[in-house]
Amino acid sequence: MKGLPLAMALVLLGSPALAEEPKERDVIRVAAGAQLDFKTPVEVQRVAVGDTTIADVSVLGRREILILGKQAGETSLLVWASKAEPPRSYRLQVGPPLSSGTPSGQVMVDVKFVEVSKKVLKESGINLYIDKGAPFRLFAPGSLSKLTRDAAGITTEANVAISNAFHLVLGSTSNSALGVLALLENNSLARTLAQPSMTVVSGQTASFMAGGEFPIPIAQSLGQITVSYKPYGIRLAFTPTVFSKERIAIKLAPEVSELDFTNAVTSSGVSVPAILTRRAETTIELGDGESFVIAGLISSTFGDSVDKVPGLGDLPILGAFFKSTRFSREDKELIVIVTPTLVRPLAAKAEVPKLPGAQYDQYNPSWMKRLFYGGFATDDESVGLSR
Repeated sequence: MKGLPLAMALVLLGSPALAEEPKERDVIRVAAGAQLDFKTPVEVQRVAVGDTTIADVSVLGRREILILGKQAGETSLLVWASKAEPPRSYRLQVGPPLSSGTPSGQVMVDVKFVEVSKKVLKESGINLYIDKGAPFRLFAPGSLSKLTRDAAGITTEANVAISNAFHLVLGSTSNSALGVLALLENNSLARTLAQPSMTVVSGQTASFMAGGEFPIPIAQSLGQITVSYKPYGIRLAFTPTVFSKERIAIKLAPEVSELDFTNAVTSSGVSVPAILTRRAETTIELGDGESFVIAGLISSTFGDSVDKVPGLGDLPILGAFFKSTRFSREDKELIVIVTPTLVRPLAAKAEVPKLPGAQYDQYNPSWMKRLFYGGFATDDESVGLSR
């Protein structure tokens, strides 16, 4: 430092960049072609790497970043916790590529969506008819279809209280009286399944959807209306990150939605349904071929309604003849099963397995075979390459 003023020499001696080397904890090492899930001591707002040809960095979570080594070399990494604070500096060292015996960087994720639905429905209602001699008739709500009056009297046409129920009919031909007791109890169990299998490069995001889109009219100026489409159904987005054969991290976001016309919104004479949605977002860590189950996404609806004649329907015992009841309950549970598998592409000029149905490419049966043997497919035939 000959020739420098004393004050400037003291400043240079006190500078951290010249006084000492970066500490070991500030040095991050990763192999070329490999990825590193790095946990930061502070929450991450923004990151930047000095030379993107050596390494690439992306934010996974509030205290988690993913470092991808591209080629051997050394560069710097800056991590910002907030805009007001200076960034934390790291030295990023990328070493030689890993040996050829390492796991593949491509992951096939097999996801199974299972929804189990149980529905219970109970209905009961009573209709009474007395024609001659007494002007008394009782109809359940919605069962009276026609009413006329002429010189001969009043003529009615009615449906039964519950159209799809079991009916007990009691009547007297001498007194022209007729009574109908309708009872219905329905218990049903349903199960739906979607099984997407998708292959994606480690660190990238893949998405899947099985469903549809419904139109939403949007009023514009001058009375014009545009249509926007909203998707619904089974949706999935996942990002796998391969650390080793025993460590595959997957950021998973499954979603199941369905249209709800009971809570629809009507605008300008157009009814737009609501959407019932169940979604989850989580990050799990598995080994090659291991499975993980996400469950507990339960949706439960309950309804209990009574239609009755005011006053008469509240009478004890006799009130049952002047009312109809309806009870319904539906429980749904969504289960998601995730299985990641490390995969490699087929070698060049390798024999590709036959696709399902390839044996029927030239299938052209005679009319006699079609007449006496029917179709060629059976109910237990499997479909899809993943079966």
